[in-house]
Amino acid sequence: MNRIQPAAIHPSLFEMLEGRRLLGADLPFTYYYPEGFANDGINEFVPITNPNNTAVTFELHARYETGERDALIASGTIDAHSRGGVTVTRGSSERIVRPDTPYALVLKTSGEVGATMAHYDFGTAIGESFTEVTATEWSFGEGFKDPNWTRDFVLFYNPNDTAVNVVMTVYTSGGQQVILSSTVEGQRRSGYSLNDDSRIPDGVFGMRLVASGPIVAALSHYEIVTQRGFGAIGTPGGGAVSGVVQGIEFDNDGDPTNGNGGNVTDGPFSSPFPSNSYLTVLNTSNQAANVRFTFGNQDNDTLPNPVRDIVVQPGTRGGLTIRDLDFPITSEFHVIYTSDVPVTVTAGVYEGRDAIGMQAVTTAATVWTFGEGFISDDRAGAAITEDLYVFNPSGIEMTYTIEVFFNDGTVVTVPPQAPNLHPNIHPVEFRNINLHTVSEIISRAGNDAFFGIRVTLGTPGVAMFEHWDRDLGGGFSTPGTPSGTIVVLDDVLVLNSNGG
Repeated sequence: MNRIQPAAIHPSLFEMLEGRRLLGADLPFTYYYPEGFANDGINEFVPITNPNNTAVTFELHARYETGERDALIASGTIDAHSRGGVTVTRGSSERIVRPDTPYALVLKTSGEVGATMAHYDFGTAIGESFTEVTATEWSFGEGFKDPNWTRDFVLFYNPNDTAVNVVMTVYTSGGQQVILSSTVEGQRRSGYSLNDDSRIPDGVFGMRLVASGPIVAALSHYEIVTQRGFGAIGTPGGGAVSGVVQGIEFDNDGDPTNGNGGNVTDGPFSSPFPSNSYLTVLNTSNQAANVRFTFGNQDNDTLPNPVRDIVVQPGTRGGLTIRDLDFPITSEFHVIYTSDVPVTVTAGVYEGRDAIGMQAVTTAATVWTFGEGFISDDRAGAAITEDLYVFNPSGIEMTYTIEVFFNDGTVVTVPPQAPNLHPNIHPVEFRNINLHTVSEIISRAGNDAFFGIRVTLGTPGVAMFEHWDRDLGGGFSTPGTPSGTIVVLDDVLVLNSNGG
């Protein structure tokens, strides 16, 4: 494995990425997710994919915010080239964690894996990859406080054995800044319920966390009225000067109201609430940020790439509403952003019965692994869609291989031409692979099939995954877990003067 040393990439971006090897000879890899909660109305799962040629041993630990701190909640072995996982809680019928007590999840493994947090609460779904990265600074472009509409939580886990001080600054669009501080004990989780903190003003804002030691931070966003929501690991290291978002739109493919909201009887996946999408930008620096968004039409890559420029003032949050850009309502666009100072970009897509959200990806790697995938042959392409996005940021063609790992150890290599695509990815091209249309996957599905994914690239690129189960109102998007050669995206990103 060829891994560029963190110090050569960024002084704080991956400061603990290699440190995971010090945990022990048997389980040297560690992955984190700082969100976890169980009660009778919550379902939570951790699918784990082992892409290796040998079996992987794992332990899943809960680190509680209060009370007894540590609990080994699951352990076992996942066969080579297989997807396994853990049911953490299934309502009141199945539970391996302490109820009504917040916790973080720590996954330790003997080999590299991909793992996903799948959390169902407030009538919506959160799906996000576990991370290996710890950092002293994390940021989010999107936060929202409205007691009648939202429940937002900023959560962080301290993987150190000693206490860490955490300072969170809330940045509004008008330049107001609210500073909150707390101390989190070693190996514990903490955080903020934004709706319950009177110091935070109502409305939209961005957040930055600065800690005295490396931590992991995530945002959980729930809309209690629309029952839409998402979860996202933050951007480490204070932002970046470039990043990518896999897909932006404001139309639900299964909604005959074209995203304008209507009666739920208008179609099987309709919602009475309008659809919309947002790109939000947090600038924590002391100078204005000139940010360019380049949009690529995923339905017709021969069209010119629209470009939008905005200025985000120092210490403020800004952004774009996609509906205001007059893009074709039925089109989906990928997004590349560039900035003259480091910023944090968050994307949110609200459509149908759920939402998806993610931080812009600011790194590139030659291997990306995903813990979660699901398909059903009678619902594929309608209720269930599984989209894999692969981005080549460089100026040369990029080879790619996609392997799908099922629970029983069966491996399907997705044909490079599926669906009828060039076997290589062209320079600065996003490739959208509709896994729900690949016959080799559907033929394995039966009524239900769970799988994981590994994407192997010839040069560093980005792989992202988007899942929708419209029958359940569940959707999420996430980048995979990077490995192989890992670099800062801006070091390999090539854009011409027109943005593409």
